Amino acid sequence: MDTKKSPKVSMGGASLVVIFSVLCLTVFAVLSLSTAIGEKELAQKSAQAILDYYEADVLCAQIAQEIGQMVADGALEQDIIQFAQANGLDVQQALGDVVYIEYMQEVDVNQGMYVRLKIAQEQMQILTWQVVNHAEWEPDFNLQVWDGN
Repeated sequence: MDTKKSPKVSMGGASLVVIFSVLCLTVFAVLSLSTAIGEKELAQKSAQAILDYYEADVLCAQIAQEIGQMVADGALEQDIIQFAQANGLDVQQALGDVVYIEYMQEVDVNQGMYVRLKIAQEQMQILTWQVVNHAEWEPDFNLQVWDGN
């Protein structure tokens, strides 16, 4: 008589696959969590940098607006110069009735918003409005280069 043998189910192989799958999912979850934390910190730093930039930009715009309003109201050149000097702005007088006013508002430790205005013939012109790096650059000489040995 033929007796049919029932197939044996091996539980050891299935258990190993389940354990390996759980281990892989755990590792991927931890990696995803650490990546999310890093991205959050980067986003916060980026948001702070943008906030600092626009705060400096607004302060520079307020100063330029005040000077522009004085020019539009027909204030005397000497009054504009006194206003600028009273607010700590750098004033340079060129030949004729041309006055240059320069100032910088700090954006962060390394950068500042630099503005240069020209006042001539009862008009104000913005010559420069840019972010400049005012930190001292220090080169890194610790680069290890393979010398072939």
